[in-house]
Amino acid sequence: MKLKVLVEYDKCIGCKACEVACEYYNQTNRVYVYEFYDRGISIPVICRHCEKAPCIRVCPERALYRDEEDFVVLDDSKCIGCLMCATACPFGAISLDVLKGVIIKCDMCASRRKEGLPPACVTACPTNAIKVVEPKVISEHKRKKVAEKIALLRAFGGV
Repeated sequence: MKLKVLVEYDKCIGCKACEVACEYYNQTNRVYVYEFYDRGISIPVICRHCEKAPCIRVCPERALYRDEEDFVVLDDSKCIGCLMCATACPFGAISLDVLKGVIIKCDMCASRRKEGLPPACVTACPTNAIKVVEPKVISEHKRKKVAEKIALLRAFGGV
């Protein structure tokens, strides 16, 4: 069964538990929470393991590929640190490890998944803002959000 990453921004409280768990487990941070204090918004930035992952398509060394569970992972022995993948990433979820000269990218805690455990960020999130779900759950979530926006517009005379 193929799983996908769902991030519910409205549930994120900016606690950065996902960052701490990721860094503790991976010895490097692969998820970031950006906070917009003036708007009261926190946005977790994490690889979504896109269905048509542009990072895979642009990598000149084929260092990025899909694992057996369909997540986008890195073979750092092939990575040359050119950052083509980072440029192509629509979520800004790829960075450079300047000391190693290779990219840093979420692999949904591949070694934890092999043990049957969820990714560290998912486990640590107290509001369940980051989830690994079946694609149909993401479709249902999107439909619900659109319906909520339409209802809100109607309530205020916009539609």
